[in-house]
Amino acid sequence: MSKQKELYITNNCDDFEWDDYLEQLDEMFSDHVGRYAVVTSYNHGWDNAEVLGGFEIKETRDIVDTIGPNSDWNITIKQLGKRLYDVRLSDHDGVSNYRVGITNHYQEL
Repeated sequence: MSKQKELYITNNCDDFEWDDYLEQLDEMFSDHVGRYAVVTSYNHGWDNAEVLGGFEIKETRDIVDTIGPNSDWNITIKQLGKRLYDVRLSDHDGVSNYRVGITNHYQEL
């Protein structure tokens, strides 16, 4: 099966839909489990803050669990390269855009 290039996910859905989204996340990010995600944004949240952060990908759902807030959200993930993604998050605060790069090792941020 070929890897997906774009994925739309919402956490405002039924359980069976959520399970489908998790399967799609597995398809897109399974090669990255055990690697690290470096996340940048220039319009994070209601105050359009600049952020730089990172985390280890222990499960494919860590991508949305870490970026998504504890509220209803919609996320679109576009694959730009083998280890580079654009993530667009819409929630009650507005729209935030993130760039996620995947590395083989932890980087001091």
